[in-house]
Amino acid sequence: MKYPKRRGHKGSSIAEFGPALILILIVFLFPMIDLIYLGIAYASGWYCNHLVIREVACHNPCDNAAMGLAINTATNAWGASGLSNFIGNPNVTNVVTFIQVSKPVAGGSETIGGTITYPSAVPLPTQTGTTATYTGYCTVTTTMSIKPFVSLPWIGDVPGINAPISFTFGDRRPQEEKGIT
Repeated sequence: MKYPKRRGHKGSSIAEFGPALILILIVFLFPMIDLIYLGIAYASGWYCNHLVIREVACHNPCDNAAMGLAINTATNAWGASGLSNFIGNPNVTNVVTFIQVSKPVAGGSETIGGTITYPSAVPLPTQTGTTATYTGYCTVTTTMSIKPFVSLPWIGDVPGINAPISFTFGDRRPQEEKGIT
């Protein structure tokens, strides 16, 4: 008596494709998309900090209205860009500090003046001493909170994966405008 041939195992690989696809999406693809998105968001935040420090360095540190307008202009220019729109227009806080160096060769420094925080601008105190004898620097620290592109709820509260992550950028430049009239 002849037995019929058994069927081949040619369809078994398609049965394993579904679970493997889910595993690939969860473990590799979605975290990789989040990492690429966070890299773009980080670069966008650095660009915002660069725009603000460039504007702050070119304005009179003693003129609060002009300084607030410069910070506002730079932040709004960044907010209107495609990078800001792509990362969801996060709330941006810029802290501007002016540092005056009295002995640049010896390395000694003192902070005169104060800080301006944008968007709630605090008036900058008037500087002490003559600005002609100082070489000034301005420092801008930009902080923004970025939400992840794809939230992965099965992982705990991990910043950047399923919880917002906060980026802080800082830069220092020589103050081009000293406020000397």
